[in-house]
Amino acid sequence: MNKWLTISLLLIGCASQKVVSFVNEGVPFANYHTFAVVNYKLGNTPPSEQSASIYEAIEEKIVAEMNFRKYLQENKQPDILARYEIISNQKTDVSISNPYPYGYIMPIITSRSFLESTLLIELNDFKTKKLIWQASIDLNQYGRDQNIQKVIDQSVSKLFENYLYTAGSASPNPSLTNTND
Repeated sequence: MNKWLTISLLLIGCASQKVVSFVNEGVPFANYHTFAVVNYKLGNTPPSEQSASIYEAIEEKIVAEMNFRKYLQENKQPDILARYEIISNQKTDVSISNPYPYGYIMPIITSRSFLESTLLIELNDFKTKKLIWQASIDLNQYGRDQNIQKVIDQSVSKLFENYLYTAGSASPNPSLTNTND
């Protein structure tokens, strides 16, 4: 099983959602009309069937968001390369309690491990390799009982609320916030 991407990677935890984004105001947004999508490759190990379906869902949602902004998909010589990856880290919480106030009995030590995960999407200028836009979202807010497609749709949409440019436009379009929810 792929340790970097499993269904639990997207569906574990109950923390509040965090979105971090960056826009490079120094790039020529008006020059961008086409895009291609690539995922973060995990070496020569092929992804599990479950992971492959998650990658596919992320790519489909990125394509939908870029198309909504009037960008055309062009895989050979795109203006923008949209790259994504899921970053995960295992975290362990340890708690020590002593139910006896005078310490005559050994304390009770409990620990639990869980995955923290983040979805990162970057848009890069294909020719110059400069970063155009980057956003990441904390996926730990989602519970095990949530539909994976819904989690992906909500997460990618939330990220793209911070990318306010349409194809060929040099100025941000504020009406692009809260799209596709």
